[in-house]
Amino acid sequence: MSAHFIPDLDNRLRSPNACSTSDNAQVTELIDRAGTELTAYQTEIASLRSRIALLTRKHDMMKSHIEKARSLLAPVRKLPNEILVEIFMLLVDARPNFDPPVFVKVCKRWFSLALSTPRLWSISPLYIDQTLIQVKQWLRLSRTIPLHITLQSDQMTRTSHREQILQEVFAHSTRWKSLRINQKTQ
Repeated sequence: MSAHFIPDLDNRLRSPNACSTSDNAQVTELIDRAGTELTAYQTEIASLRSRIALLTRKHDMMKSHIEKARSLLAPVRKLPNEILVEIFMLLVDARPNFDPPVFVKVCKRWFSLALSTPRLWSISPLYIDQTLIQVKQWLRLSRTIPLHITLQSDQMTRTSHREQILQEVFAHSTRWKSLRINQKTQ
């Protein structure tokens, strides 16, 4: 306990007697000192909270850095590009509704591999619900590879939008190897 505390404070509070003038001066002085000490505690607490926040940020950054560094050791990073492309193709073959953009977001290497693999885009499903720009990009990425087109749509797609996309797809009809049309009904 600090020297700034009033001796026998609890007993004095229970006492029916009022403080004398000299006691009032002493209590006022002790309150002022205790207030100064309280402010110092508040300042130290704020400083410690700030320090804890800084250390927490540093901790989180280091943890993230370690996780990223560990990913450098992942066996998949050692796979040759040709094997990765075959894995991509197997994924698309095994799951007809698998959308290549899902795994091109994994890392820059996978992104550039997927974009440079026309076969991948030639068999991926094409959604009529996509934008015309996305459909054009899909067709561009498939380059001159024969297309296995699966058109998928729900009934909510705007008719004019659907027509534009179908026109774009029909413009590549000479490349069609297969065409499936799936319409979701709700």
